Amino acid sequence: MPKRWYCLPLSLIMALAVLTLFGCQQREGSLVVGISADYEPFEYIDENGNYAGFDIELMAEIGRRLGLTIEWQDIAFDGLIGSLQTDKIDAIIAAMSAMPERQQRVDFTAPYFIGADAIIAAEGSSIAIGRNEDMAGHKVGVQRARSRRTGSIRTLMPKSSATNMLSRRL
Repeated sequence: MPKRWYCLPLSLIMALAVLTLFGCQQREGSLVVGISADYEPFEYIDENGNYAGFDIELMAEIGRRLGLTIEWQDIAFDGLIGSLQTDKIDAIIAAMSAMPERQQRVDFTAPYFIGADAIIAAEGSSIAIGRNEDMAGHKVGVQRARSRRTGSIRTLMPKSSATNMLSRRL
């Protein structure tokens, strides 16, 4: 079994339990799901213009098991929670971290993926990062509205500058 499918059974059980417990506003046998298709490998637009990625496959399987058609709504990441709160979508699947300020606004499933951030530099660069203080004086790019990266960089590394980067979708 490929590694990317290793967590699928547990993820499906958790997601189905949450959908069952909290219910979703079904629209005639469908579930409108908000994604932000700019975050490979979780959700992205493939070379054929189709939504693809782990989150897409997971929600498609949940829909299949619930007997629902999934209607995808590609929304800028920072607009997903607002869209859910205003009933524009029924659910979100977007590799979204369950941070306390988000948990005050919406309910989350148990995590289905726990990842780690990394720092990368151009090949041949003399930049060597082993601890937060090593970032002093460097510019750091982070994806806009994704988790708490920008705030963390500013808090943990006050002598560096964090720049919010636009997603590939312009």
